[in-house]
Amino acid sequence: MSADLEDFLDTEVFDDKDRLIGSFECFWMDADDQPQLVGIKLNSSTDRTFLVPVVLITPDERQSCIRIQAPERQIAYAPTLDCNEELNETTEEQAYNHFSLTAPTGPHELHITRSHSK
Repeated sequence: MSADLEDFLDTEVFDDKDRLIGSFECFWMDADDQPQLVGIKLNSSTDRTFLVPVVLITPDERQSCIRIQAPERQIAYAPTLDCNEELNETTEEQAYNHFSLTAPTGPHELHITRSHSK
């Protein structure tokens, strides 16, 4: 991913139909500092942060936003995790499975990067 995700924290998020659906709250990186999952707060459910695999997102530098290659409805049923919580392997696998993707294999540890305004 060419863009630094940290520059996009707190930006708007658009779904696959180009509809504004929420904001980009945090992301979890692996031991090699590669982003793996992002936390999205949906406008329709601001009390939860939904997990989306980073392979489904595209940072849009021109528009200063994040675009997700999935419909809002699918994101709304994704596993949730607060940006202050550590991600365990079970929740990570559930997030990937929810979007019909394969989770990374082998032992790895993820750490959180979140918005500075939180």
